[in-house]
Amino acid sequence: MSIDALIDSSSNSFTVALRIKRDSIIWMSLSKLGIEGARILITKDSVKFVNPIKSQFFTGDFGYLSKLLNTELDFEIIQSLLIGNSVTFYDETEKIKPGVDNCQYTLGTIRKYKLRRVMEKGKELKEAAQSIDLIPETFKIARILFYDFNPDRSFDAQFSSFSSPENSNNQLFPYKMNYTIKAQKNVAIDIEYNKVQLNEELSFPFKIQDNYERIQTGK
Repeated sequence: MSIDALIDSSSNSFTVALRIKRDSIIWMSLSKLGIEGARILITKDSVKFVNPIKSQFFTGDFGYLSKLLNTELDFEIIQSLLIGNSVTFYDETEKIKPGVDNCQYTLGTIRKYKLRRVMEKGKELKEAAQSIDLIPETFKIARILFYDFNPDRSFDAQFSSFSSPENSNNQLFPYKMNYTIKAQKNVAIDIEYNKVQLNEELSFPFKIQDNYERIQTGK
C-alpha cells in the first residue's frame, strides 16, 4: 500500500508491505524509493521496529506508538483500522443508538445530528461520543468518528473504494482509508492499498543486528 502522512506541517510519503496474522501478528516493511527505512513487528503485548538506515532499533509496548500518534493504541485498534473493522472507544456499558443520516445507517453513543450540531457550534458534551456510519447495501463501515471534549481531541476514520481481494469469497475490503487525528498534534494519514490477498501462508522475518543502537524514548 501507499501512505501519505502529515503531522502538523511535516509530510512524508512511502510504501508499505503489510502482513497480518489475525489477532496475533502485524508485520510491516516501510520503504521509500525502493529503500527499506523501517521494519515493524507488532504483537498483542509488544512493539518492535528496526531502522536499517540509521542502524537503530526499538523494543517496548504500545506507549511509545501511542505517544507518536497522540492517541491511545493497542493491537486490536491497529488491526481493526488496517482492515476497516469497527473500533470501540466508548464505555461498553453505554447504550448504542441506531439511526439514519445522509442515507447511511448509524450507530453511536449520541445521535449523529446532535453530535454534528455540537461540533459545528463548538459546544461541549460531558462525555466522549462515538458514531459509526454503515453502508446500507453492504453494512460495511464507511466512517468511525470519536470526539472527546475534555481534553479536546477527535479521531475520524473513513473507508471507501470497496472491492473483493483474491481468495476472499467475495468479501469486501476498503482499498482507501483516511485517518484524521486532532490532539496535541494534528495527524492526517491517507492509505491506498494496491493489492490485497487473503488466506495466504505468511512469514514474518524480523531481526535486530548486534551493532544496532537502541532508541531511547524517555519517560
